[in-house]
This record gives sequence, structure tokens and C-alpha cells, in this order.
Amino acid sequence: MDLDRPVAVLLNALLHLFRDEDGPYELVARYMAAVPSGSFLAISHLTNDFGGMEGAAASIDEDMAAPMVLRDRAGVARFLEGLELVEPGVVAIDQWHPDGSPVPGKAIYSGAAGRKP
Repeated sequence: MDLDRPVAVLLNALLHLFRDEDGPYELVARYMAAVPSGSFLAISHLTNDFGGMEGAAASIDEDMAAPMVLRDRAGVARFLEGLELVEPGVVAIDQWHPDGSPVPGKAIYSGAAGRKP
């Protein structure tokens, strides 16, 4: 990897495995500090902003070694602080579909991307 050129940092379906006290925001900030200007961060994160995750999260959480943290829009947006948010911003991931058609089923993930200035 040539860190003299912009890169993409992809943290999809990962950050909800970190509790706030584990420092996930600081971890992402360190990654982004290490990459050059023009690099992108793309994330997807489990959320209950769209309803329907309470029971599912509890069921999944019981089977996992790490706890699952559902973050709302503001919590997800915090990972992109200092970056230029790419449209459509922090939204349900089905709103990132290229042709604008919804993905079947309830949205349980927020997605966002930002560019390092």
C-alpha cells in the first residue's frame, strides 16, 4: 500500500462490536490520521434508528463473544468527525443503492462515507 496516495478505509459491520469505553472513536481517528488527504472512510453500523432491532440484537448478542452496540445516527456520524461527509450522509444503507431502489427488508444498518480534506 502506498500511503503517499489516497486510500479507502473500510470499516463495515465492525464498529458495533466495540463498546464506547473501548475507544472506537479514537481508533477510527488514529486510522484516519495515518492516511493522506483525499482518503475515504466508509462504514456501516448496526442501528435501531429504523426500528425492529431490539429483539434481534439481544438474540445475536447472546451468541457473540463481544457485545453489540447499536448506535444512533449521531453516534455513527461521530466516527466521521473532521471528514467531508459524502452524500447522502449517514442514512440507512439501502439509500446508498446506486439506482435508488430500496433493498428488501428492514434497514438495520446505517452507512456513511467521508473524505479526508
